[in-house]
Amino acid sequence: MGTTLRLTLKASRFEVVSTLIAGWAVALAALLLPALVPGQAGSEWVGRTFAAAAALPFLAGLILGVPLVSRELESGTAVLAWTLGRSRRRWFLTRLSVLGGVMIAALAPAAAATERLEGWQQAAVSPGQSLVDYGARGWPLLGRGLLILAVAALLGLILGRQLPALIVAVVSVAIALLVGAAIVRGYLDGRSVYLPMAEAGSLSHAGDLDTGLVECLAPDGRILSVESALAMESPGTTATPNPQGDVGDDLCGNAQLLAVVRSAPGQVYPDTQRFELGLEAAGMGACIGAALVVLPVRRAV
Repeated sequence: MGTTLRLTLKASRFEVVSTLIAGWAVALAALLLPALVPGQAGSEWVGRTFAAAAALPFLAGLILGVPLVSRELESGTAVLAWTLGRSRRRWFLTRLSVLGGVMIAALAPAAAATERLEGWQQAAVSPGQSLVDYGARGWPLLGRGLLILAVAALLGLILGRQLPALIVAVVSVAIALLVGAAIVRGYLDGRSVYLPMAEAGSLSHAGDLDTGLVECLAPDGRILSVESALAMESPGTTATPNPQGDVGDDLCGNAQLLAVVRSAPGQVYPDTQRFELGLEAAGMGACIGAALVVLPVRRAV
């Protein structure tokens, strides 16, 4: 185990060092920004830090995962490793575990630090009760990185060459992330509620994630688009202000219709995190399982 650890780190030293530096740099920036860059300039740098944090799992997973097996196959050293080793699967799992540990060491500090940064940016609401900046902070960053590592390693094993594996991995991971985002969005939609426009912007809902799409709530509970609500009005009818005085109700053109915004409450953030981490764990398990099936029949040259 010690020899495999040493050889894996030596063979991937550039990728390992680059990943650790990038992860720790994001974590350090997230920790120091509140003290070093106050005010409006600080807000701009917060956005840049969250953008870097969101990109970090994608880049780290590809950098570490693609060469894991493809480099050995492309250089021909897999023949020696697989001939002398007692088990190809054990060889693969050991190497994957080592780089998985590197991923954890790089992304865990960034995940924790970005949660703290969110707490500084949105002082009125706890980061654990807010969906603001979801996807750019917290433990899903780590889950995403490990999933991408497994996907990239599997593609490197199948294709056997680094450049083709990198290209296919970029496309595959991008598609997987888009599908995952759509699934999480659907999960949030199932827990969303309709709020009056004025209430949606209040302090008590500061951690909510709204769609930004204004719709109209009818007295019978139906949700209408603004276009449908306006079409109900006779030509030349003047919109009547809503008796409740809610901002934006004139958009619906009817005193009986209430302008609302669909919003996911920030309180579902912990459940959403667990849901996404479960998806990522399932995807990672599927990739590792597929790799273990391919390994025994994969030619070493």
